[in-house]
Amino acid sequence: MNPVKTNDQPILVNRWMGVRPAGFLIKNGMNAALSVFTAYCVVATSPHLQAAEKASSAATQAEVPQDRAEVYVDGFIPPNPRLNLLENGHLRGEALAHYSLAWAYEGKKDLDRALQEYREVLRLMPGNVKLAQRVAYLLASGGRKEEARGVMQKTLGLNPDDPSAYINFSEYLLTYHAESRPDRERAVALAEEALAKFQDIAAVYQHVVRLYLVGRQAAKAKAAINKALKQSSQEPQFWLDIATIAQRVWPLNTSEGQEPVLLNNIYQKVLDHSKNKESIQEAVAGFYHSSHQPEKARELYEKIVSAHPDQLDVRKKLASVYQVLGQQDKVIETLRTVLRIDPRDVLTNKLLAEVYRERKDWDNAARYLQQALKISKGSESEYLDLAQLLLAARRPADGVPLLERATYYYPKDPRLTFLLAISHTGAKQYDASLSAFEKTIQLGKETQPGLLNDRFYFQYGAAAERAGNLDQAADLFRKTMELLAKTGGDDDETKAFTAQVYNYLGYMWLENDMHVEEAGELIKTAFNLTPKSGAIRDSLGWFYFKKRQFEEARRELTLAVEMMEEPDSVVFDHLAQTYFQLGMKPEALENMRKALELDSSNKDFAERLKKFETETPPVPRPLPKSSPPLEKKDKSSPKAVVPAGKAAA
Repeated sequence: MNPVKTNDQPILVNRWMGVRPAGFLIKNGMNAALSVFTAYCVVATSPHLQAAEKASSAATQAEVPQDRAEVYVDGFIPPNPRLNLLENGHLRGEALAHYSLAWAYEGKKDLDRALQEYREVLRLMPGNVKLAQRVAYLLASGGRKEEARGVMQKTLGLNPDDPSAYINFSEYLLTYHAESRPDRERAVALAEEALAKFQDIAAVYQHVVRLYLVGRQAAKAKAAINKALKQSSQEPQFWLDIATIAQRVWPLNTSEGQEPVLLNNIYQKVLDHSKNKESIQEAVAGFYHSSHQPEKARELYEKIVSAHPDQLDVRKKLASVYQVLGQQDKVIETLRTVLRIDPRDVLTNKLLAEVYRERKDWDNAARYLQQALKISKGSESEYLDLAQLLLAARRPADGVPLLERATYYYPKDPRLTFLLAISHTGAKQYDASLSAFEKTIQLGKETQPGLLNDRFYFQYGAAAERAGNLDQAADLFRKTMELLAKTGGDDDETKAFTAQVYNYLGYMWLENDMHVEEAGELIKTAFNLTPKSGAIRDSLGWFYFKKRQFEEARRELTLAVEMMEEPDSVVFDHLAQTYFQLGMKPEALENMRKALELDSSNKDFAERLKKFETETPPVPRPLPKSSPPLEKKDKSSPKAVVPAGKAAA
């Protein structure tokens, strides 16, 4: 052939690059072999060539015979005819050139020209089973089935000792002649002939078993496996392949506690022939793990790790077995060992984060997920997840730079700006929080209007209140109430949240001596919705205090102390102030000291205690009759979230 040279840079293959015949490349994967259209053309020169080169060193390069052939995507330039090629060297080079062309044409969907070039390769290398299969399938897909059958038949005749020739011909018949009963029978006969001739080739058993199972001949499939188990092969891969094939005959029962005895016996045979080969043992351990036999899997994985401590993938699999066994400490220990060896393993960092999340160890869960996102960009959902973990771990300030980075990567996701707003609030960066809330509204209206719900406006209102924008906060809380009224939910969760909103607005006004009467009505409404909430009872008592109804305040605040799930400094402070106004200085001092013990950094508490110690109550009065104790303390009522420094449920 005389192709036109089109590439500026030919592929030059020196004779010292090693012998790699065309058949090897084609047999071991056409696509991989020539993924960049590179073909080795191996040639050798005569013994006199080096001397000739030395003798003509003054000559131009064009006059010196080149010890190479040139292969192009669309052609083949033969080597200098003065060279003495190795046997079949020229033939192989030309075959590879045709193969390169065929591969290129096939990539361009020019199947006719690809087939023409493949035929040339097959003409030059008629015994290549893999190539013959490719040619036959191209012919058959073009409607030339009989010609394709002829190619397969001829190839089988040229390769009577190659099991793949039998398997390929059988598969071809089942693919393109399945409507013909004689051809189906011929396909089975070829498979059985191969099984009779090649009893130590696992691929033959795989093909035969598949045919039997498709034909609903389970007994014959089992007989084929039993035949394989009688072989004397010492190759571990053969036994592993047979075990894998056997799983098609006896599918795994995925129910826990039902050990697959028969398959276990076959996999034990694999281990007996494994020659301590790590990959074989790992495959067997994987079978045990998938068949709900974690103890067997653990024992084998531990053996591999002991012999090969650098195998991190095996350690990860061992960790997953420990997880199934409920051995969380060992899961953590194993995964942390992996990270000591490879701290940039993103997947292992994420796995550890999940383990700690299950333990509700938010701090460590956030730590490892944060490390994973430092290494990789991370998805939107992962940033959202980490931000929520940081909030749960009470580390909102750490969530701010994280979410700023996330909003840079994903600027149109309002969920990220929403969490950024909440994190700014938690970090007491209120102006930045309000800006992030406004940004969330802008983005949410376009992409996720459902995000702008009652919870959103409540959080926005809380941020406005903490920023000192009380009128804005009140408007936002009213917006929350409107959305709640439209929802009309009557479940306990909705009632608790509604009470939380009413209580928050009412308490905000009381703290700032605004709209006291309206605040009282809001708090009473909240109390009617959740009468077992200690936080709301505290707000009610504080309303009576603001109204200077100190006896009512003392009664409600005393009950609030009893109802709180955990001691709360604000409730003790309210009760102390009430006792002081009632003229009961010892009780006032006692409760004020309790408040300061719970919040020792609170300057207001410290100043108030000093005042109570040095001043006389305005109206000294005897201790009134105490209220009857509650029948039963109910700690199941939901907590209401209120501003820092206020009574928290």
